[in-house]
Amino acid sequence: MKSPGKTFYVILGYCAFLWVTNWSLSHTYDRDLGLIASSLDLRGLGAFLGIALSLFYLRQIWKTLRIFLDKQIRIPQTARLYGSWAYLLLLFPLAINTRHIFHRTTGDGTTTTTVFEYGGGPSIASVLLSAMAIMLYQTHLTLKSHQTEKPEPA
Repeated sequence: MKSPGKTFYVILGYCAFLWVTNWSLSHTYDRDLGLIASSLDLRGLGAFLGIALSLFYLRQIWKTLRIFLDKQIRIPQTARLYGSWAYLLLLFPLAINTRHIFHRTTGDGTTTTTVFEYGGGPSIASVLLSAMAIMLYQTHLTLKSHQTEKPEPA
């Protein structure tokens, strides 16, 4: 198993990526031609990444368990397979929701509205799916550490 420090830094890096992609930005221009809008929303990226990593680690756990069955490696019932719940506190910034709206009128009379939002919307899905990915990652590491142990006699 990776050392707790390495595991922490891997999870911290993942959470830092989620923190910096947890925002949306939209611009609305009210012109004579009509309403023109553009937006960029990265909040769903965390949810997508969480489900992708969860599926990946579920597959890795399944493959490791198949190897255990094939080699007759037994994991003691007292062994704790899941990791630390404390790592989930790193997801707390994703629960913060703030919204800033800026209005401005340009020289030609065009009204511009810019909305910046951190959190909200898909962020809840990002928190839940990323929490699942973090716990599955820790379970995968624990199982991998048991794989190097010698099988117990039956």
